[in-house]
Amino acid sequence: MWDDLTLRDKVHLFNQWSLVSIFGSILQLFGSIHNLSINYQILDRQDGEGSNYLIGFGCMFAWFGLIRYFETSKEYSRLANSLAVSAPALGRILMSALPIFMGYACLGTAIFW
Repeated sequence: MWDDLTLRDKVHLFNQWSLVSIFGSILQLFGSIHNLSINYQILDRQDGEGSNYLIGFGCMFAWFGLIRYFETSKEYSRLANSLAVSAPALGRILMSALPIFMGYACLGTAIFW
């Protein structure tokens, strides 16, 4: 029966908010393990920059996961509904502006090197 489902049907069986929270927790876990391995000198590297990024992005996804609790309140559900409706259009706008921004950033790097 599972094999008969399409990918779209399989995705709808999982709660997207739970996946966001799990992904954030995994990022925080790996960032913390990496940071602890550097502090206890298990790894030879002294660069803890990667663990800071993992912990930071994990924290961001954890805060994004809190939006699901706003859906239970009538007053705060407007934020979640607005984000759900505007996310595809905002993603298209950001993707169309990305080449312009990257070109500007490369030009600035080349000129002011």
